[in-house]
This record gives sequence, C-alpha cells and structure tokens, in this order.
Amino acid sequence: MYYRFFGQRNPEKDIERILVDLLGTGGVSTRIRFYTFTIEDVLTVNTGKIRLYNRTGDTLTILEVFAAVNTASSGANIILDINQNGTSIWNATPANRVTITAGANTGSQTAFDTSQWTNGNYLTLDVDQRGSLGTEGYNLTVMVKVL
Repeated sequence: MYYRFFGQRNPEKDIERILVDLLGTGGVSTRIRFYTFTIEDVLTVNTGKIRLYNRTGDTLTILEVFAAVNTASSGANIILDINQNGTSIWNATPANRVTITAGANTGSQTAFDTSQWTNGNYLTLDVDQRGSLGTEGYNLTVMVKVL
C-alpha cells in the first residue's frame, strides 16, 4: 500500500487513517486473505503434515477453498479435505469436500460445516482421493480464502 500526504500533516491522524484502512472501523480486519498449500509432482493419497496457523489475533471466516492442478487427473476425481486441528471442516457432510472433477483443472467449495478458523488453530490439507494410476493429477495448489 502506498500513501502520499499533501498539505499540513498530522501524524496521529495519518496513523489513524492508515489503521482504519487496514483494519476497518471496528479494529477487526476487513481484508480478504489467502492461505496456500502446494504439493509438487504427482499426487498421492495422504494426510496433511504441513500446518498453517491462524496467528492474526482474530477468528477468521473461511469463505472459499479453491484447488487447481497443472495436469488434470483421469479415471477418478481428486478429492481434498481441509482440517482444523485434525477435524475436517466438512465433518458432517464429507460429500462437500473440494473436488476437482476428472479431466478438469480446478474445483472450489463455499459450503462448510465449520467456517470459523479460531486464532491459534491450524489448518492441514489431506488428499483423500486422486486420479487413476498414471493420471493422478500433477502439481496441486489449494487456496483457502478467509476474511
């Protein structure tokens, strides 16, 4: 972000204006953020080991999970799961997990059983299903969009 000030400056007001722009009027962030998982190479079914922590000081709301592969799978869909502290955010409705349909490069989901990401908690990514052998899907990026 770039700020240019004209005329007489008031440092206290300048800082207040910048903080309101960054945090909104209630002191809680109103900016959309993206947290990203990547898996390079051929996909394998696995349980996520990389943890992305919410260190913002606020509870964030998950708005969307978007997934993309460079090379699409065939024979079977790619099914992905996001866990918060080890529990799926689609725990009650696993059919809503993010799916990249066989032959497609992207998939997304905006319905969650748990959409609140509590400060201090972490997210992990599981690959629950991949494409058929030889066409599993290649180079995965998953973005978790939060507010």
